[in-house]
Amino acid sequence: MGSAAALIDLHTALPWVAAILPGCGLAAALCVIAVQPPTFAKSPPAQMVHASSLYNTVRQVGAAVGVAALATVPVSRGNTHVAAALPTAAPTAQLAARQYGLLLGFHDAFAAALIALIGVAGALLIHDADAARHPAPRARSSRAAGAGAAGAGGQNGVIARLSA
Repeated sequence: MGSAAALIDLHTALPWVAAILPGCGLAAALCVIAVQPPTFAKSPPAQMVHASSLYNTVRQVGAAVGVAALATVPVSRGNTHVAAALPTAAPTAQLAARQYGLLLGFHDAFAAALIALIGVAGALLIHDADAARHPAPRARSSRAAGAGAAGAGGQNGVIARLSA
């Protein structure tokens, strides 16, 4: 859907824009859902609250920084294109030169988003088998581990009771 949004130009009808943008949002939502299971796969149940909080915080901050960066690109690049086009435009064509410069800035933002996909490609190179080779975190103290193993409480006792 993002590639369809890159095709928006000055002559694209607003109903087409209204049809494309919800698809972009749906695609983003499906990506978030698909990323969650592998993210939490190695988290122990007792740490799931912390893992979920950290995941959602990083997701929200990442989205905010990404939107800020991708909003900066069309504005700055659009202003650059407009500044380059206005001196050569006839007085009657200055509005069209401004619109075209801003459109080019919008397209530059999609080029920047394609560059950001390099990070996504890097993330796809991470394999679960590589993550599984890392040792599990150790218990904080032997007393806590012993109490959990004995069934007196703690996560090990709960897990033992659930699996029995």
